[in-house]
Amino acid sequence: MTLPSEMICYRFKPPSPSPIEERVPVPKPKDDEVLLKVLAAGVCHSDVGLFDQTSLINQRMSTMGSWTCGHEGAGEIVSIGSSVATTHPSLTVGTYAAIYGPNSCFEPDCLACSTGNENVCRKFPSIGLGTPGSWAEYIVVHANSIVPVPVPGTQSKIPPSVVAISTDAILTPYHVLKHACAVQPGQTVLIYGVGGLGLHAVAIAKDLLQGVTVVACDLRESSLEQAKTMGADHVSSPDFLLAYFADHNLVIDVAVDFVGIQKTFDACFAAIRPGGTIHITGLMANQLNASPMLTMLKNLTLKTSYWGCKSELAEILEAIGQGKLKVLVQERPMSEVAKMLHDMHEGKIKNRVAVIPDALFVEKHV
Repeated sequence: MTLPSEMICYRFKPPSPSPIEERVPVPKPKDDEVLLKVLAAGVCHSDVGLFDQTSLINQRMSTMGSWTCGHEGAGEIVSIGSSVATTHPSLTVGTYAAIYGPNSCFEPDCLACSTGNENVCRKFPSIGLGTPGSWAEYIVVHANSIVPVPVPGTQSKIPPSVVAISTDAILTPYHVLKHACAVQPGQTVLIYGVGGLGLHAVAIAKDLLQGVTVVACDLRESSLEQAKTMGADHVSSPDFLLAYFADHNLVIDVAVDFVGIQKTFDACFAAIRPGGTIHITGLMANQLNASPMLTMLKNLTLKTSYWGCKSELAEILEAIGQGKLKVLVQERPMSEVAKMLHDMHEGKIKNRVAVIPDALFVEKHV
């Protein structure tokens, strides 16, 4: 395959409030890396925060210089480093794959990776969050961060946009519900905020976990209607949430806050039963306040977690390939990524968006 010498990418260059389009050389993989042709890349609320100069993520990341954005990606391997055939024989030219964004080292002496916590390995910056990401036509990735789409995971059966958002918009809520909160049959779960992650949390709870009752809460009526299509048993606006619980005799065992501001956290706190679990997943506030005494008096467990594990991403792709999990995603050309960030900030986008390199988008949609 003849590769171009240059590519278009969209970069974080502080203090710019939006991604900068640049033409740069197509990267070459090192011995332990692969080069992928990007087929789709997700756009996340974390990316909105990355360009918001009042956010903690912007303040932390701005000290790291500039790089190509995009921490959710899917692609096809077009070149492999000299050692990859030996260390990762399943990875060959033509492999259709998801990109595992945490960019973990997977070394045996790594405290995070060796204890099953590779999602919080900090040896290398995360892909698209310090390491060049997938808002580009090509991307170089360490072979450890590649998860092949399971056979027969063809692009027609599992589209690249679905694979791309699986790496965060589905992986994160999957990790939250299955691992961090260990939701059990018979429990009732409150999903507060049903945007890109929250909608897929509803689907995961209903499609992949057994006997779970799901309550979805959001300000937007249109999002609540989407939550119903993803399987929510109950939906409510925030203003009527506690009254809805009382009217329907609902007891909340686990509350997951996919917004992450004080108002939504307080609502979860008010809703949860004694001895229940609140998981803070959203990142919209730099800080949240909780009273230790009030938390103790309800005997609550407060949890957080980051992203998800590589094995969980493989499980998700397997479930999608088998038709067991519903997925919602919109597709747009990659050149519109700045507009997508603006629209997400304004609350105009109801579910997850994947951007596709413009030439591929035209082939698919025109």
